[in-house]
Amino acid sequence: MREDGKFSDLLVRCQSSTFHVHCCIVCPQSPFFDKAANGNFEESESRVINIHDDPFIVSKLFDFLYRADYDDSPDDTDGPGADNESAANQEGISPTERISQDALSRQWRRAQTNVQIYIIADKYMIEGLKDISKRKLNSNMENNWDDCGFLTVVSDVYGSQCPPRSDLREIIIRFALRHLGTLQTFRQFDDARKEYPEFVYELSTALIERVVELEKRTCDNQIVKPSIFRSVPVPSVRQTPRHFYCGLCTRSFESRTGLRQHDSAVHSWCTDCGQPFRSPEKARKHRLSRHGGF
Repeated sequence: MREDGKFSDLLVRCQSSTFHVHCCIVCPQSPFFDKAANGNFEESESRVINIHDDPFIVSKLFDFLYRADYDDSPDDTDGPGADNESAANQEGISPTERISQDALSRQWRRAQTNVQIYIIADKYMIEGLKDISKRKLNSNMENNWDDCGFLTVVSDVYGSQCPPRSDLREIIIRFALRHLGTLQTFRQFDDARKEYPEFVYELSTALIERVVELEKRTCDNQIVKPSIFRSVPVPSVRQTPRHFYCGLCTRSFESRTGLRQHDSAVHSWCTDCGQPFRSPEKARKHRLSRHGGF
């Protein structure tokens, strides 16, 4: 049905391409096409909808609507081709290196294709297509990482064509953090940060959150339970009555009662059993109920 257009009842024209589709398949998945085909518009009478997008990407959109999936292979008609080969020869790159570069370029053009799919899915309100394009983009970056290729995708995601605050940005920032050590060596990374302030803002926000979390973990690891610092009586150097000192702040007291009051009021913990509390009030209640006061 998708290929031959048999029994189609809606025509979608996109530049020089024409797509014969079926309302029962297309309209339930896209509010845009549903309103255009069934609303009070000229298209509902003519059964012809004109759109102005890349026909190659539109074709993949309809592939998804009919098959719940699409092939993210890039359009080879505007690929590297002879121009790249000529440029490579001028730079003295060997044929083997050139083949490797072309293959890598194709993988990252897949990533760019998935970004374009996400953009058109957002435009025509096809949530399922947005979800699968995100998964495919994540897979592209996970399995075929290249710093230069990544930076081309940054320009696609943070450029004017992509919807603001798109879900793709979370993917971009996550991989930027993961590969920051190598990205910062590329001049193109500096260029991207200068050209896309929102990329800089979101990346710096993620970095701040990571630093705060790291500091929190460091502090948690360094905190020693109060029981380790349990106050103990220490004989005075001189033969005077015993003094008691606080193991947390080293303040000394002439009586254990004074030390107990200090520990409860200042450090919110019990001198005798070493149990910490959230507030001095809870520490005092504990002493009254468990130790009969100070």
